[in-house]
Amino acid sequence: MVDGILRSGDREEALRSAPFETLSLGNIATPTEHNLANQIWIQSLAGKGASCPGGVWYELGRPADEYMRHWEAFEWLALMVKYVSDALEVCVMRGEKVHLKFFQRDFITIMRHLHGKDKVFRRWHAAFGKGLSFPVPPLHLPPISLRSYAIQS
Repeated sequence: MVDGILRSGDREEALRSAPFETLSLGNIATPTEHNLANQIWIQSLAGKGASCPGGVWYELGRPADEYMRHWEAFEWLALMVKYVSDALEVCVMRGEKVHLKFFQRDFITIMRHLHGKDKVFRRWHAAFGKGLSFPVPPLHLPPISLRSYAIQS
């Protein structure tokens, strides 16, 4: 369930406890993209059944202040998924096998090389990295504000 403000053009509508079942992260396994800015969407049950191809998706935007700590934890975890997928993509491109030792030894070095100039990456690592190669995530999750998009084919 999600609470938020749905914005489309000049129109706004409040959502309360809207059910959704699909979360989509863009820029996954795309090492040339440094973060998930404008790349997190959900699809409600109603949006999935919409008559347009692909249904209607909602881009997650800035959360209300009361949800900020939940959003920060969720965003950190979503970024971890992005960075792990980037690391795996790099290993595939190099033809390397990946073992847990890779994440202990090489993960953060490769991520710094790829994303070290990006302030979102630096904030992500500083928030919970504590200097470890593979940081430990926080444990709470968010509701947020939304923007509506229809997929055109």
